[in-house]
Amino acid sequence: GMQDAPFVTLKQMGLAAEERMMRATLGVNTHRGAIFNLGLLAAAAGSLVATDQPLQNKTIAECVKTSWGEEIRSHGVALPKTSHGRLAASRYGVGGALHEASSGFPHVFNVGLPALQECRDRGTDKPRTAVHCLFRLMESLPDTNLLYRGGDAVLRMAQRSAREFLAAGSVHRPGWETHAIMIHRQFVSQNLSPGGSADLLAATLFVGHLQCSKGFDSGKQQGELLVSD
Repeated sequence: GMQDAPFVTLKQMGLAAEERMMRATLGVNTHRGAIFNLGLLAAAAGSLVATDQPLQNKTIAECVKTSWGEEIRSHGVALPKTSHGRLAASRYGVGGALHEASSGFPHVFNVGLPALQECRDRGTDKPRTAVHCLFRLMESLPDTNLLYRGGDAVLRMAQRSAREFLAAGSVHRPGWETHAIMIHRQFVSQNLSPGGSADLLAATLFVGHLQCSKGFDSGKQQGELLVSD
């Protein structure tokens, strides 16, 4: 990103990372989505730092969209629709991971990071903050992992479970762990995984960490998340 690399270069690096992952996991796809999302966000951060621009939400999102959005969309058109995510996106008319990335990760910046800031304002510890952000993402994301496993009915069930968890007080109440574990066990019993939401949780935590690592911009205190932007 700091060297203004085109998408084809980032793609080659991502594929090499996937190969290393598959060797290490003996063929299990544990985090291909994280390689893709975090790779693009890291490249955007590098590009902004190299040009002395602040790592604000607006600038990171715009960097991903303008630098690589068109190439990400072209990459998606050329891909065979054989992956679980691609099949679900095509079948149910949702965007999926490629649309999320080419659009500048709207669920990260409009859902995940505001939830992260909410917890920071309340002094919530990191584990509970991550759980809260995950449920916020589950509530709103058309997760193609869930759509592939069980279609619209399963996606609606997962989103309803997330809404109920949040409406009950999320992680800011006694007994939240019991409620979360109950939802977890329900998912496991049906072989369901909100993997798309989990990938975007990782992206949310990554951007949050970047913005807490140093001060960026105009009157903001060092370490303050810039989610209002």
